[in-house]
Amino acid sequence: MIGIAFSRDFLITPLKKLTHSVSEWQTGHIFTLDKNKNIPLEIKQLERSFLRATRHLNKREQELKQSIQQQEHLIHEIHHRVKNNLQVIASLLNLHANRVKSSEAQEEFRLVRDRVRAISSMHHHLYENIENNHLQAIIFIPEIINNIFTPSNISKKYNIKIHHDIDNLLIPTSQASPITLIITEALSNSLRHAFPDKNTGNIFISFKRENRSSQTKSSH
Repeated sequence: MIGIAFSRDFLITPLKKLTHSVSEWQTGHIFTLDKNKNIPLEIKQLERSFLRATRHLNKREQELKQSIQQQEHLIHEIHHRVKNNLQVIASLLNLHANRVKSSEAQEEFRLVRDRVRAISSMHHHLYENIENNHLQAIIFIPEIINNIFTPSNISKKYNIKIHHDIDNLLIPTSQASPITLIITEALSNSLRHAFPDKNTGNIFISFKRENRSSQTKSSH
């Protein structure tokens, strides 16, 4: 009985301590060696091997975190510079449009300017929401509309009003560019062709969640 009890204390207790230390390490604590000098050599070697492994993993984890932070910083910087460059281009286009005498040429310059401003606004939202991978439609789309509608002074000059009905949906960043271009083209073409007298009018833009149930019923 004495031999069995000694064997239990000699083997089981150190193994339990090692298991507990591993469990603590998994929750974020630092793995430490058992200071008891009387534990079996095999368990000591196992502890040391695990200690080396944890130190290597911690070092690698820190390196990966630093690498991710550097990449995020570079991506933020790229979006910021692209946005600023696009704003400069839009300003230059506007400047040249004011210098051109031909009304048709002025219109073309301004159409390009509106597209550039819309893309610049898109990059602003991507820059602000880069960690979320989604944009809020209720914030993103009205800003795209305003970038086209306000600079042209259509509302004051021709009394054309714009209305939008936008659901609070999340837009994947991968879809931001095509949505921006679609809205820009649709709004620009409406302002250019839908009001021949340019006296008064309304433009309605809707961005809604598709109701599949009602669509299914209507198809029968």
